[in-house]
Amino acid sequence: MDNMPISHDENMKKTSNGTSAVVDVAQHAASDSDNNKAQLLGIESDTEFVIDIFIEAAKDGNLKLVKDVVESGAVDINNDCIDELPGLHWACINNRFSVVKFLLLRGANPNQTVGSERATALHWAARYGNVYIVDLLLKHGADPTLKDGQGLNIMHFSVYSSNILLVVYVLYFVVNNSNSVDIDSKDNNNRTPLLWAAYQGDFLTVELLLKFGATVALTDNRGFNALHCALVGGDQRVICDLILSGANFNERNNQKQDCFDLAEGMGTKSLFEQALQHHGYDRLGNQKDKLFKKSSYAQFTTFLSPFLLMVYIYLISLVLSPVLAIMLSLLVVVVTVNTLKKFILPSFPRKNTYRVSLTRTPFFSGLFLSTFCFLIYIWTEKLYPYSVSDYTMKNVQFLVTSFFTIILFLKLVRSDPGCVKTDDSLTSIQETIKQLIHLGKFDRENFCVETLERKPLRSRYSFFSGALVARYDHYCPWIYNDIGLKNHKLFLFFALTVQYHMFLFMWLCLAYFKKTNYIYEQVDEYARCALLKNETLCKGSNYDPSTFFLFIWVSVNFMWLGAMLIVQCFQVLKGITTPELFTLIREERRAKIVSLIPFENSMCSSTSSRDYDMMPEGPTGTTVTHTISIDSLEPRNKRRAILSACFSMIGINQWFVTIKEMLGITHFLHGQVQQQHHSSLLRSFLVTNHWKTNLTDFWLNSDVTAPLWQRLFYSSDTSKAMLGGIEVDYYELYEYPAREGEVIRSN
Repeated sequence: MDNMPISHDENMKKTSNGTSAVVDVAQHAASDSDNNKAQLLGIESDTEFVIDIFIEAAKDGNLKLVKDVVESGAVDINNDCIDELPGLHWACINNRFSVVKFLLLRGANPNQTVGSERATALHWAARYGNVYIVDLLLKHGADPTLKDGQGLNIMHFSVYSSNILLVVYVLYFVVNNSNSVDIDSKDNNNRTPLLWAAYQGDFLTVELLLKFGATVALTDNRGFNALHCALVGGDQRVICDLILSGANFNERNNQKQDCFDLAEGMGTKSLFEQALQHHGYDRLGNQKDKLFKKSSYAQFTTFLSPFLLMVYIYLISLVLSPVLAIMLSLLVVVVTVNTLKKFILPSFPRKNTYRVSLTRTPFFSGLFLSTFCFLIYIWTEKLYPYSVSDYTMKNVQFLVTSFFTIILFLKLVRSDPGCVKTDDSLTSIQETIKQLIHLGKFDRENFCVETLERKPLRSRYSFFSGALVARYDHYCPWIYNDIGLKNHKLFLFFALTVQYHMFLFMWLCLAYFKKTNYIYEQVDEYARCALLKNETLCKGSNYDPSTFFLFIWVSVNFMWLGAMLIVQCFQVLKGITTPELFTLIREERRAKIVSLIPFENSMCSSTSSRDYDMMPEGPTGTTVTHTISIDSLEPRNKRRAILSACFSMIGINQWFVTIKEMLGITHFLHGQVQQQHHSSLLRSFLVTNHWKTNLTDFWLNSDVTAPLWQRLFYSSDTSKAMLGGIEVDYYELYEYPAREGEVIRSN
């Protein structure tokens, strides 16, 4: 994408260098507030010098000095562009809200076009993603239909800023308000906003433009369509979105290059091929027939596949030696997983995801249920007959926990995690945006760009549910559902029940192995184990390998589930969720984390050291985050990425972080001074309720009229719950309730 509109930035740097010599003078003038006007009137004859002071004050956000200059009459605010850019433009560039507001109220022309590019103040504000300034300019008569010298209008500049919030604002208050700004408006090179967004790799912007009906088939002067631009930009999610929207990947540009040629030359061939495969095409772009016409059939097949694996492993364990059985089992598992990815997963729906992974399918819930069924089968056939006389109560407990395990599992799979209902009408969204702008909270912390709704405190958008989930904690592949406000307590009941159920099974397995010692007396020398030093386990592995394999599998799950329960209980005591814990750690460490899936970056505006403006100072543009494909990484990084994804799925990363925080050694591990290693991040966490209050908030629902046992064992069907001992509505929680000794915090 050549001929990029960078001349604006070059002009800004050039003109700023010309006035840098008066920075000290402007600051000195600002420091003497009593004599500003007198000084300015005394040097009225030096018009250029006064304008330089005025320009620097506008840049710096020094409202006091700007007022003194304007009110003294020393500067005409509509004729102050000695350096090609007037004070209003500079204030818009630097996001000086109070200065812009003052100048507009004093009659500054928001549609004045200056500079070599003939850009207005609105163009500059949009270029730097200053949504509050854009809103202010439009309210004071700025014309959104004007174009600069390169044919760029407010829609182009909004996309170019990479601020998704500004794109949302322009789409809902400019494009949708019949202001003659077309969503497919073209610049002098025939590039539309969609082409710019695809080139920049802004997947959120691309999705929003497509939602508003942006045309995919349009091309620029070089014959590049949106998919061509996306292949140059190299973002896989953008590529997937455009293919799904019908982009023609066989179309050739003016250099006779189609998407395959362009991807080869730009090094994005693997991303393009993966996107094609994801949407049912082969590497040559030919449509492949899906194995299942209905996605529900694919989901059911994926759910059943672990049952077939379990049957296979059980059968080969009866006829083969343990070592050979393990090797063949691992081989079949690998073949099954790859078969699912290649033939079954392409039939899954593409809703809310750009790439289907095995963790986002019912595979792991089927693995849990198949394990549970074989566990019951082994208990019925082998463990119960040998242990019922000596361990009657253990068998009764096993039967009872089995019943509760299956009931809780089925409830969790079908449960609502607390999805916030949304109103996607034009009027509702516009009112929400207006309200947030008025409150100064139109940012990613308070506005969800996926659902276009105000984001309640402690909520998070879930790609799995396709909605905001109140008090979101995590996605659990074992129950194929999100964990949030309405099912978090049920999930912990389930996890504790499963943990005790596995403990009972392991107990009964060991009792079974010991009870059958008379069989082991006939063990030959060659059958003794080299690795297992425990004689009971050794003989069990040789003479009942199917039970032994299940015992090992359950033991492994018992250990990692125990680690997860430690993490969950720790977070309940602290009154925080998993995202809140990791957000706190990221903020405190200021670490740069690369994720395999898109994550949200807060558009926190940096405030000026001087308290001149009430609105946020500095650009509010979001950092563009690109999706990373594991297959496109180098072999070493690929192994690390896969290992990291596995750790994340089973919760090991959470366990390590929690243990480090409990021991207070994170500072030390990050190479900081030894005197600081005893401190813990959680000591400075803002939600500092007593642990008893946190336990009450989590385990008891907000219905104080119900008996205590009902409050404990029943989850609320409403959005109301306890927070700090006070009932709150989590669907409308925009401010934390006041608590003794704490400052009220709002979102």
